[in-house]
Amino acid sequence: MTNAKIDIERLIPHAGTMVLIDSVTDWDENGIICRTASHRRPDNPLRNEKGLPATSAIEYGGQAAAVHGGLTGRRGDGLLVAVRDLTAAVEYLDQVADELVIEADCLASSAQSTMYRFRIHPEGASDTELAAGRITIALEGAL
Repeated sequence: MTNAKIDIERLIPHAGTMVLIDSVTDWDENGIICRTASHRRPDNPLRNEKGLPATSAIEYGGQAAAVHGGLTGRRGDGLLVAVRDLTAAVEYLDQVADELVIEADCLASSAQSTMYRFRIHPEGASDTELAAGRITIALEGAL
């Protein structure tokens, strides 16, 4: 299902500049594709004095997963409890000039947790993986 405008701030537990996802390109029951230019913004709250570290990809993947959970009705406030298989091809995401595309695929979902695989690549270069990994989110009732 493609959506032109989704109220992302309504679907995630963040507000203001901490909302890193700009838009949803496509989504279905199995996954979501999001876009953003927030990696280039000087007020990005994850930036340090050198730039936006590639480890910030974890938060981008987590926010894509949270938006997906909200859109599919699997929503529940949760806590990111595990990161696995994290890879990064760049040291700083803000060095990428193009918009970022964040893809998140739901691997498993239960009343207690959800697991997603995410990957980030520049717009128009899906074969250039900037970062990827798996995240597990413990849902509110399981905490």
